[in-house]
Amino acid sequence: STPSAILISPIFDEHSMVGAVELASFRNFTKIEIEFIRSISRVIAISITNIKRTSQLEKLNIQSQLAQASLKEKEEEIKQQLEELQANNEELDRKSQELEHYKLELEQRNNEIVNIRLQEKQLLESQLQSQQQSYELIINKLKDKLIKLSTKTN
Repeated sequence: STPSAILISPIFDEHSMVGAVELASFRNFTKIEIEFIRSISRVIAISITNIKRTSQLEKLNIQSQLAQASLKEKEEEIKQQLEELQANNEELDRKSQELEHYKLELEQRNNEIVNIRLQEKQLLESQLQSQQQSYELIINKLKDKLIKLSTKTN
């Protein structure tokens, strides 16, 4: 059958229309029924708004939990990276100390080599001086012999 009356009541929340209630009847609606439908429309609007807000809150809660899990994961990664950096720093410090030790050792050896070379130089100079004196003695002796020979022959 075709209804004889249709009642359409918009459902408004605080700012906009969120829906409509449509009722059909085989008789005309009374003022009390119309007023009742309007009041129920307000309750329905509040319920719809609450459902939407609850849904949004659930979505935000899920997003928050996901973000929190992601942050926790990143925090763990950062902690691990920090531990690795600390281990690397400790290794670098150890190697730096080793290098410093080797540097000091090399400096000592270089100083020893310089001292040995100085001693060798002094020894060579001494030997050279000694040889020079020996040659001078020999030359002087030869001169003396030449002079003696030359005086004998004259």
